[in-house]
Amino acid sequence: MRLARSAKDKRTSVSSRLRPAGSGLLIILLTLLVYLPALRAGFIWDDPEYVSENQLLHSPGGLARIWVPGNTFQYYPLVFTSFWIEYHLWGSHPLGYHLTNILLHACSAVLVWRLLRRLNVPAAWFCAAVFALHPVHVESVAWVTERKNVLAGLFYLLSLKCYLDFDRDRTTPRYFAALALFVLALLSKTVVCSLPLVLLLIGWYRGGAWKWRDLINLLPFFVVGGALGLLTVWLERYQVGAHGIDWELTFAQRILIAGRALWFYAASLLWPAQLCFIYPRWEPNPGHLLEWLAPLGVVAVLVTLWVLRARWGRGPLVALLFFVVTLVPALGFFDVFPFLFSFVADHFQYLASLGFIVLVVGGVAHALAGRTGALWRQARVPVAVIALLVLGALTAKRCQVYRDEETLYGDTLAKNPAAWMAHFNLGLILHERGDTDLAFEHFRRTVQLRPPYHKAHTMLARCYKERDDLDRAIQHYRAALQAEPRLVEANLNLGLLYALRRQYQQAIPLYRRALALRSPLPEANLALGNALLAVRDLDGAVEQYRRTLEAWPNDAPARAALGLALLWLGRVDDAVRELEAALALQPDLLEKRLLLAEVFRRRGQYARALGVLRQGLAHSPDHPRIAGALAWLLSTCPDDSLRDGVAALALAERSVGSTDRRDPAALKILAAAYAEAGRFEQALQTARQARVLATAANNERLVQELDPQIAAYQAGQPYRTAPGQ
Repeated sequence: MRLARSAKDKRTSVSSRLRPAGSGLLIILLTLLVYLPALRAGFIWDDPEYVSENQLLHSPGGLARIWVPGNTFQYYPLVFTSFWIEYHLWGSHPLGYHLTNILLHACSAVLVWRLLRRLNVPAAWFCAAVFALHPVHVESVAWVTERKNVLAGLFYLLSLKCYLDFDRDRTTPRYFAALALFVLALLSKTVVCSLPLVLLLIGWYRGGAWKWRDLINLLPFFVVGGALGLLTVWLERYQVGAHGIDWELTFAQRILIAGRALWFYAASLLWPAQLCFIYPRWEPNPGHLLEWLAPLGVVAVLVTLWVLRARWGRGPLVALLFFVVTLVPALGFFDVFPFLFSFVADHFQYLASLGFIVLVVGGVAHALAGRTGALWRQARVPVAVIALLVLGALTAKRCQVYRDEETLYGDTLAKNPAAWMAHFNLGLILHERGDTDLAFEHFRRTVQLRPPYHKAHTMLARCYKERDDLDRAIQHYRAALQAEPRLVEANLNLGLLYALRRQYQQAIPLYRRALALRSPLPEANLALGNALLAVRDLDGAVEQYRRTLEAWPNDAPARAALGLALLWLGRVDDAVRELEAALALQPDLLEKRLLLAEVFRRRGQYARALGVLRQGLAHSPDHPRIAGALAWLLSTCPDDSLRDGVAALALAERSVGSTDRRDPAALKILAAAYAEAGRFEQALQTARQARVLATAANNERLVQELDPQIAAYQAGQPYRTAPGQ
């Protein structure tokens, strides 16, 4: 009998342990199930900057640099450390990052259940399940960058658990474990800095009064949280860019934002039907008395719960205060970059939602617990199951929106057509895909919604340039620079547009400004060199070409342009070296090949001129000007050993054939080839035809060149060029 009782007790003990394990496992399985669509999602918005294109993740030395403030977009080193580890496990494949986020969220939900159960919150498991499956959290879980939320949330909850353990048994290791976990949470996202306030609220909820000992114990939490919180505020302003007219709000406006945001978040938790990646950004107006109803309403609710605490208990007030206190960093009192688009976002309330979920779910459960009817007892489980099924279905559906950027921005614009950032980013996707007309419309809409947005003006300028509408392209580059004068690419590209219109005096200051903003910038040096060459500032052009070649030593066009500038300066030997080097790098620079051949011809180096032209013909056998130049040299060269009338005639006929015998310069060369081949009658007829065409074209120089040739052919003599001509 004693043995039987022992076995029964053992079975009961095992069962009691398995029951909580099974409940926790069920939360994890439900979370994984509803978030399955997120496993097929890719990277969105700033995910590449955080993961796939983040060079700090690609090298072993990057891990140490992650922990130095200023090397990452935001100072959340633990998040980037987790990305670094994952990058070295599975590279840039998004599956692993999404799975990690989901598991972190699931573990946090299990911790929520255990903590609520420990605090004797009614329907603790159901509250945790609602937290796990609520669609408002999809943004934090399915968006890889928001690893910040799920990782900080897990360490936050672990720290909370350790501190409650410490509060129970007062063991030093638990205290320092709680503090260490809090630091890890802060290093994931400093929005969790409100934890010490939350611990005070929980202490009041459990005991009804604070003790000096509690405040002293929490002092290190306040110090660390405040320090890292202030660091984040500074980085958000001066590194991330949360400053400017969009953040210039009065204190009254910030009060209005906070009040409206609290009601917004509560409404989205109660009715998550129209969740959106970017919500409309409202304009708070303290002059409208109705807007003050929102913050006054929050105060009224808090006062009511305070007054009724003796009747309803401290729980509802603490739950609502948890909701408010945890949201404070995102309520408009501190400037954060997302306020540029909207004052509210789903991921802002990831942890704060716990307070409202407990308030509603726990409150309903507490109210129903007093019902004794069989109908109430029987209905509770089906209603809870239906609620979780609805939340799970909404979450799974919401996950599909985060499949890729195009889907996400399409869904955003369907719900918020004024989301200028979504218009712009969708335009970038379409433009990269080649759908330039639709991309153009999104860029144009962005400018209409947000005229100062320089990136949209820059993309519109690119689109207009692609349409050969240089006037409007210039107009939008100007608008971009008016909004942000320090745009390097806009300065450079606007200069290039002016250069296309040969307005070099307007282009030159823009190139110089781009170089002042960023150096070295070889493309700007090259463009400036070309502009200076065009206005005959030869020394300035040579300087810019040399700077270009310092960065791009193998850039053939820059080396060829340097050769041209040196030639115009009279530094012929230097020019020849640069032109030969350019042609060795890029043989198809045919204009520069013709120039080099002409330099050799005028210097009497006919063999070298022939060699340059023959190399060009070998590379481009169908180029009429190369064939014509070679034919002219083979026909008229003063060196008898180098002339070849037969080869010259074949080349000249090929050159003329491509012009339909309407180019007087090509006919001039053909006439010389006929004469070198001894066919003077044909040479004379061809030269006369060339003269008629040159006269009709008002080409006096060519007419003057043809007259002595015609005289030679009339005399039955071939034409010879004089050395140096």
